[in-house]
Amino acid sequence: FMMGMGVIAMMNRLPAARLDATVREISALMRQARTLARIHMVKQTLVVDLDARLFGIEGRLSRKIPEEVRLKIDDSLNGDIDKGIYRLDFSPFGGIEGGTIMLTANQRSIFIKPDPVMGFLISRKKRD
Repeated sequence: FMMGMGVIAMMNRLPAARLDATVREISALMRQARTLARIHMVKQTLVVDLDARLFGIEGRLSRKIPEEVRLKIDDSLNGDIDKGIYRLDFSPFGGIEGGTIMLTANQRSIFIKPDPVMGFLISRKKRD
């Protein structure tokens, strides 16, 4: 009985762990794109393919978004975007053009907001 309860608890935790891992990967790539832009003095772009569920720095290896994780972009000009290809551009001079990346799994949401000073800001929200 105890093993069964443990398995159920772990199954409920798995989507949250994948959400956290995806946020870590996206934020690491954002940090890398920002650094590459500054070092090479050339704009770098983080590409999010919402249809294929992939993300990565343009011209480099892409990573898959887990099935449990829902993703959309909150763009200040175009509103919520959940289809197509979205680009976040990192300027060699520190600027970032792009909206907030919103990731959700189960009752948890995590927002990655581009910030010209810090690179990005992460906020978490748990729904009741």
